[in-house]
Amino acid sequence: MLDKVDRKVLDDIERTGWAAISVFPTEDDLGPGNEYFTYTVGMTKHDHPDMIVMGMVQQQAHGVLNAAYQAVQRGTRFYPDTYSTEVLRGLRVAVLEVLEPLGDYPLSMCNHLFGQVEALQIVWPDASDRFPWHEDFEEEYRDRQPLLGIWSGDE
Repeated sequence: MLDKVDRKVLDDIERTGWAAISVFPTEDDLGPGNEYFTYTVGMTKHDHPDMIVMGMVQQQAHGVLNAAYQAVQRGTRFYPDTYSTEVLRGLRVAVLEVLEPLGDYPLSMCNHLFGQVEALQIVWPDASDRFPWHEDFEEEYRDRQPLLGIWSGDE
């Protein structure tokens, strides 16, 4: 049965093609990592995995995910273990396959409305264009951006 939030998400998808869900745990939250994240709902209707960004404030994350959605609308397909310059103002991001969600975390609304969905994580770089799998990645960003998959792409 659909509640008010479910209907709002489905209305957003019908109106704009996708919806965004942002999650901001409290310090007392016992969930995985206590990080904040934003993810898409409805990309599967465009024959594309849904996407998630970890550790980025809501407005920035929504902008990145909107840029990804717009790229998909133009015919781009994002693949795991690749880099892209289409979503973060020309800066390079990495794309990971979300491998082992912990129950419904982190895509509970997708799973609730559409069943188990495929998902990709957009991983953002530090100021030196390094990523969490690089030894010298800035430690402060590593904690904000837990990886939901394993990087198997090129350095």
